[in-house]
Amino acid sequence: RDPGTLTKTGPLSFNELKNHLAKSAVFQYSGSLTTPPCTQNIAWNVVKQPVYIDLANYIKAKGVMKFNSRITQNFPGEINLIENACN
Repeated sequence: RDPGTLTKTGPLSFNELKNHLAKSAVFQYSGSLTTPPCTQNIAWNVVKQPVYIDLANYIKAKGVMKFNSRITQNFPGEINLIENACN
């Protein structure tokens, strides 16, 4: 959980994500990492159709990833996902 340390997980299956990506338009843009050192010239891939995650799995992932300079967002004008989870 500390930078540079290893976090072991259970088996991971990317089949659902793979199927989702095959069915959705994918857009690519250049940006930076959202975690220090915030490296520039990173290629970001964004799918047109969102990939949904339940709150329990989001909290588990957040526990491993820790700090991120960019918080998860809903659609423009909607309450932020983290704020929503706290309510």
